[in-house]
Amino acid sequence: MEDAERILEELRSQRDELRRQLIQLRDERRALISQLRELREQRRSIIDELRAKRDELSKLLEEKRKLREEIEKLEKEKEEALAKFREAKEKVEKIRQEYESIMNSIGIPERVIRKRIQRLEKRIETQPLSKDAERDIVMRISHLESLLQDINRAKAIKRKQIEFLADLERWRFFIRDASEEIRAKRQRIKEINSTISKIIEELDARRPEVEAITAKIKELSGKVDEMKGKMDEIFNKIVAIRSQIEEHVGKIELETREKEEEVRSRIVGEAKEKLKLGEKLSLEELKALMEAGIVGESKG
Repeated sequence: MEDAERILEELRSQRDELRRQLIQLRDERRALISQLRELREQRRSIIDELRAKRDELSKLLEEKRKLREEIEKLEKEKEEALAKFREAKEKVEKIRQEYESIMNSIGIPERVIRKRIQRLEKRIETQPLSKDAERDIVMRISHLESLLQDINRAKAIKRKQIEFLADLERWRFFIRDASEEIRAKRQRIKEINSTISKIIEELDARRPEVEAITAKIKELSGKVDEMKGKMDEIFNKIVAIRSQIEEHVGKIELETREKEEEVRSRIVGEAKEKLKLGEKLSLEELKALMEAGIVGESKG
């Protein structure tokens, strides 16, 4: 009996210790799970930031690509404009030379020529002239009118020169504007390259942070799983000990009942002897006889 109670006490002590260990492991595991949750949230936040940086990087690279295409197009248009500018410049120079050549060959201002023609025509109209004199004047008038025609031709050339000068200026402005636009786009590309470099540096700097957090998550997840295994193991031990406790409690209760029955039989026997001898019974002996149903029988 004493051995059974001692074993029972030891089993209960083991059970209580295992329960304490289980509660401690449960609390530690909960703390680790909370830490894991925080780490996963931290990693998710960093990954979201990095994803936003990558999106920004993609947009910048796309903008850079479009800018390069636009610069390439502008440079091609600028080259074409330069060719047309040179062509217009050559035409302007050629027309200028032609105009100056005509005007230099005339050598007389237009108003002077017209006055001379008027004077000669007036002489023909107002003065008696011989045929030779009149023929000479007519020839002179014809020459002067020929000079006027040259002047008119020079004027037409001058108008063409003005047109080509307008083209020249138009191409000049286009080349200037294209150059400024190309310069602005190249400056923007330079700014984009600087921003891209910074973003790449940030991505490179944050990547080890994500890797470190991931490694920590993996480590803690392993510990959580390991603790779960230990908790399951301890729980199984508690269940086994609980079964042993129940078994020993059953044995002790059985032994107790047997002892109580033995004591009760002894008391009943002693009480029956007293009854025979007419001796006074104790309350315990009377109770034992009553439980055994003997008291009524003896009275009978």
